[in-house]
Amino acid sequence: MNPDINTVKARFRDEASEIHLRAMKTFEYNTKKLDRRKDENVFQQLTARYADELKRELSQMAEKLLTQYGGGTNKHLLYQDFAHQIAYYVSEWLLKVRSM
Repeated sequence: MNPDINTVKARFRDEASEIHLRAMKTFEYNTKKLDRRKDENVFQQLTARYADELKRELSQMAEKLLTQYGGGTNKHLLYQDFAHQIAYYVSEWLLKVRSM
């Protein structure tokens, strides 16, 4: 039996929030000793690396959930929702990092 589409969306949001928070904590830990005036280039490189990693992890989780969801008629809608959510989480992450 396929789970309800809203249940799958909620599960994605829950897991994505945890991944987002973990990425932020790891990034803060790895950049706390950087002097932004001297090491701005390193900071920007780490920002790009962690943003790519966040997007990759979220995409993998979305693929896993889509596979588990099965072939329901709403699979395309679910895929689109995941794509929007991934873009949202990555943009929010970048906004938080740039405000540091």
